[in-house]
Parts: sequence; structure tokens; C-alpha cells
Amino acid sequence: PRTRMPLGGVSLRPLRVFTSLHRASPPRRRANVLLRGPVAPSRPSSTSARRAESAMSSSSSFSGHVDARFADDLGDPNAVTITIDLPDPLGAKTMQRAADEPVEKALTRLRATIDKAKRARWKGTDATPSSAPPPTLAESAASDAPPVPPSTPNRDAWTDGRALIVDGRAYVVRVNAPLVAGARVAGLKRPAASYPLTAVADGCRFVRPDDLAWRWFRDDRVLVGEGWAYTPTDEDVGATLRVEATAPISGVRVASPPSGVVAAAPSRPAARERLASLGEA
Repeated sequence: PRTRMPLGGVSLRPLRVFTSLHRASPPRRRANVLLRGPVAPSRPSSTSARRAESAMSSSSSFSGHVDARFADDLGDPNAVTITIDLPDPLGAKTMQRAADEPVEKALTRLRATIDKAKRARWKGTDATPSSAPPPTLAESAASDAPPVPPSTPNRDAWTDGRALIVDGRAYVVRVNAPLVAGARVAGLKRPAASYPLTAVADGCRFVRPDDLAWRWFRDDRVLVGEGWAYTPTDEDVGATLRVEATAPISGVRVASPPSGVVAAAPSRPAARERLASLGEA
């Protein structure tokens, strides 16, 4: 209703002001995709590593990679960390060795680690694991490639394109392949539809967070978005979200813990009260 108030012969009408919280428009997203199995990690980009894999395909049993990571701002400047994924039931093995130590000692230690895992596997049975020679580090992937001299320091022995031979299986050496320790979802304490979430990477080594590939999943199975940011939709209400980071070259993947259950978008008049209840006002 109009209210007229005389003021010097001029009639004024009260001004009505409506305010509402701004809701960010959702970023571009791809159509939902139902995952039916793991996606193969990206291949190494270095020319030497690709040539080594090609040579192994015709001369040895190519089984994967062995990663040698030297010092960076998070590591010991006098050490090298060696990681190799062995066949089940042995699994991944990691060693940290002195950079100036002869590679022969590192290979002997790797043999002892593998034999210990085998004995634990066969413990309580009548079977006895067969003994095997120490692993060898070859100059290349060719079947007739000479071994790296045993006295070579670790810092010089582990170079791109060389091949580690373990129990007849060949692993191509990669140096300083990207590594990510973990991922997490940042945003509201309890996510809500139409309010953006962002992904955060922790413990990045030899890779920048901007170079990671991000994917968002609903209830761990449905791919709902890509990129470092995602805005939940009404279809996400009642579900949890998880973000996954993939490092280039190495294909290392880490996934965040699941988020809280996504809430429905608050109505505009009650938006501020809703955010207050979520602890974000």
C-alpha cells in the first residue's frame, strides 16, 4: 500500500529493498558417466622411457616401472627413494638409500626384502620359496644390454630408460616421477547444492597442483565433473562426493575421503540462516 507523507509539498513513497545471497553459477561439467572399471594410468612422456618399453616388448617381460626420486624441497638431499610395484602377493616395496652408496648394496637389500616377503607368504606351509639371484640394473631394455657396474653410486645408477630385472621381470626406471600424497575437498562443512566445492592436493612432489587432473564422483561410482572446482546439483542431494587427483607421467592417483551428504539448496529468504546452521555464515 502507498503511504503519502507531505514534505514541502512533495509526496514520497517508501522504497522497498530486497536482498538475497548470491549463488555462484555452476562451472561447466560433463555428462554423468557410470564407471565400470579402473582406467589405465598415463604413460611416461620421456623419450628414453618410451624407447625402453618398446625394446622390452620384444626382448623381456615388461612388468611396469621402478621410480627413483631424488632430493627436492621435501626430501633428504643425500638420499634416493626407490619404489617398485611387484606382483601379488609381494606388492609395492620402497627403499630409501644413500645417494653415494654403491648400487650393488641397494640391489642386495631389495633381494633380501623380496625374500623376506616370500618367506612370510609361505609361513606355516610345507612349501619353500626358491632362491633367486640379486636383481640387476641393466644399461637398457635390450636383452643383451650390459649391467650397470656394481660400484656405480645410486645417484648415477638410477637414470631414465635403464631396466631393473627382478626374477625375470623387467621394470623401466623413471626418475623423479610426479607424486601426490593426498587430496581433500574444501568448501562448506556440509556441502549443499548450488554452492561450489574446490579440490586441494597435499604433499605434491615433482609436480605442481595446477598440472594435476581432477575428477569428481558421486557415491564413488558416477563421474559428475572434472577440474579443480565442482558445484553440486540437485541430482547430488542425499549422496556423498569424492574428488580424485591424477599426476601426469607417473599416473599416480589419490582420492579424497568422502564429503558429507549433500544437502538441498536453501531457499533464498532462508539462505543466510541455512548457511549459519552449516557453520559458514
